[in-house]
Amino acid sequence: MYNNNNNGGGFDEEEDDLRQYHDGGVDNEEIKNERNFIDEDDEYNEDDLDGVLTPSQIEIIKKKNNDNSINSNNNNNNNNNNNNNNNNNNNNNNNNYNNNNNNNYNNNNNNGNNVNEIGIGIGENNEGHLEILKQFTFRSVVAGLIIGCMLCFSNMYYGLQSGFITMGSLQSTLLGFLFFKVFAKHFQIRFNQFENVLLQTVAVATATMPLAGGFVGIIPALQILYNDQGINNNNNNNSSSGNGGGNSTSIGSESIGIITTTTELPNYFKWWGLLLWSFSIAFFGLFFSVPLRKQTILVEKLKFPSGAATAQMIKVLHNLKDSEVHSELLVKEVHGGGSGSIENLGDGIQLIEDSPRGHYHDEDDDLLTHDEKQIKIKKSWDKKVKVLFYSFLVSFIYTMLSYFFPILSAIPIFGNYVKNTFFWTLTPSLSYVGQGMIMGTRTGVSTLIGAIIGWGILGPIASGAGWLIDGTGASKSSPLVGVKGWVLWISLFIMLAESLVSLSVLIIRMVLIKFGVIKNYNGKFSDAQCVDPAPQSQRVPSLWWIMGTVVSGVLCVIIVTPLFGMEIYETVIAVVLSLLTSILAVRALGETDINPVSGIGKISQILFAVVSPKNIVANLVAGAIAEGGSQQAGDMMQDLKTGHLIKASPRVQFYGQLIGSFFSIIFAVLAYELYSYAYTIPSKELQAPTSVVWLNMAKLVNGGELAHNVLPFCIVLGALVSLIPIAEAFKPNLEHYLPSGIALAIGFYQTPNFSLIRSVGTFVQWYWFRKNSHSFREYGIIVASGFVLGEGITSIITAIMTITGVPRFK
Repeated sequence: MYNNNNNGGGFDEEEDDLRQYHDGGVDNEEIKNERNFIDEDDEYNEDDLDGVLTPSQIEIIKKKNNDNSINSNNNNNNNNNNNNNNNNNNNNNNNNYNNNNNNNYNNNNNNGNNVNEIGIGIGENNEGHLEILKQFTFRSVVAGLIIGCMLCFSNMYYGLQSGFITMGSLQSTLLGFLFFKVFAKHFQIRFNQFENVLLQTVAVATATMPLAGGFVGIIPALQILYNDQGINNNNNNNSSSGNGGGNSTSIGSESIGIITTTTELPNYFKWWGLLLWSFSIAFFGLFFSVPLRKQTILVEKLKFPSGAATAQMIKVLHNLKDSEVHSELLVKEVHGGGSGSIENLGDGIQLIEDSPRGHYHDEDDDLLTHDEKQIKIKKSWDKKVKVLFYSFLVSFIYTMLSYFFPILSAIPIFGNYVKNTFFWTLTPSLSYVGQGMIMGTRTGVSTLIGAIIGWGILGPIASGAGWLIDGTGASKSSPLVGVKGWVLWISLFIMLAESLVSLSVLIIRMVLIKFGVIKNYNGKFSDAQCVDPAPQSQRVPSLWWIMGTVVSGVLCVIIVTPLFGMEIYETVIAVVLSLLTSILAVRALGETDINPVSGIGKISQILFAVVSPKNIVANLVAGAIAEGGSQQAGDMMQDLKTGHLIKASPRVQFYGQLIGSFFSIIFAVLAYELYSYAYTIPSKELQAPTSVVWLNMAKLVNGGELAHNVLPFCIVLGALVSLIPIAEAFKPNLEHYLPSGIALAIGFYQTPNFSLIRSVGTFVQWYWFRKNSHSFREYGIIVASGFVLGEGITSIITAIMTITGVPRFK
């Protein structure tokens, strides 16, 4: 078999005869013929490389051939024997790429796509010729960091505005491929599938820190708590700043949110405190997730739908043959619709059409010459780039216009009273249309139902009955008063009930499978397919993740304890809880494509009310640590699923996650500092709705009081929503007809203007797909990505304009 090691040989000698690539029990010779790694005469000469590989690639192969020749001189007798009997003499072969008399390519069932430690793999180009593919490249890391940075700022903006965070794996994969496709002529070596796996791994790790670091949740919650304490300390001497240009976290006599105080801000609000906080929680979930790969991906083969969808997109974009991907990706049930037609899977967006290079295949294409086909494919991708540009441009224009004309961001649809009291306005933001397309039909409709019940029915009932806190002279900041303060309690109970019941169902299922009461639905895969296909040199060593988990956990305790004034044992318990709950999060993500980080955070808050009663700050921090660890572990596992299906190196992906997580610390703090300097957080512009849910939960479990007469509604709706995961456990097909509990809760805690416009996007993707499914698969995700990134990136410009005082028209 072909082996390619850094030191000029094969794998470690102990692994030579053991590292066979298992593919569902298929015969070795059949696999060799399927993959077309060699010619029919089993010979492969360096001269054949001319015209197939670039000069630099040829030099790499020649160098490795020369290195292996040195080894072969010492083993001529054994090698000659292998050349004559390569199919029957596996026990004696040296697993080297031997450049001897025949330059044989002894391929005994080895995975030809991931063969060495530094990430050089073997694949096929369009003509079916062998070529060397690098897995870890500087250009992929840089492109991943750039895309991840854009997504990080976008996630920070949308998360603070409406609680929306996207993992961005599909968008990263597409944007990276488009970039290297457009500028292909400037690169000597083509952008391959392994590089794309690394790129999206780096991008995802970089993009999700706004959620993992609590920047859209507990940090604003701590700000609200600090503001409320300041109101009390100043005898309710409120001062409404929020003019948009001041620093909402300044000290001295300047504005702090909605109060004026002379108290110095806690260190965790300062930029260096935010850096330390982000660093403390950025890695232990990543390290701890590594051993979970074996059980969840290799043994149980959980679906991880978003990871599978990303792998499918990479297969389509790079025109990979079935032999170049894992057999799991070829099983229809794994990704819900067959090759190239994943529908509402994970992100709720259909894939680009499964045809050469993502170009829709027409029957007339069979009559075209090779050159004519290439020209048609190029025109198709040029059109996709234009669609991305124009969708970005339209979103950019709307965002700039809404800055100068604020009325465009909140158009009254039921009069000014309803607008100011119940927030029923139209926000014609194309970015939220794109979000609705990404969310999918079930999530978008569920969110709209939640908004109608919460803000259209229960809110007016509570207002008419006089159950609301008006905020006049009260020691509460604005997010906790009025209809918003009342409805948010219902959202909290719905989220808590759904999370507790869903996790309970998951645990019961795990126990029943463990004791053989029920069968795992992945039982159709053979035991051979549960063996790790990655060579030993490409796996993450156990010592790495063990030491990494211990060191990162200790650093978290050392940093968080003094930063938030907690006791050492409190932080230790919070970290341990985070590691335990991340196991549940990964399993839930693998089976449902939903990472229940919010619910896990709430569970940690409940447990921490016993560990540290009456300590709201510690309660919030403990929940944030649990959420951060679960988010990191889930992201890592989705990426590893993608890499597993594309046969990429897990170790290279691990490097990518580390790089992305490190830079995410910097980007997230920069983004939060920018938006908190430009706007008051929370405020009308950036409501930070999830922060109020966090704070309400912390107060509730520490003896706080509910809003007036809200408890009966909380109990009834919480109980009804808790029936959804139970019903789905007995009849999974009901998922298509029942609302999503978490999405219902989102409809309650975000103001209805965002739910309305997202439902428009949901309808667009639903109608577009049914009207012209081919067109939607070709351009749906491109349009959605352009819309979302358009406003997300432009928000950086408008924030700077706000800071510099660029005037607006009222």
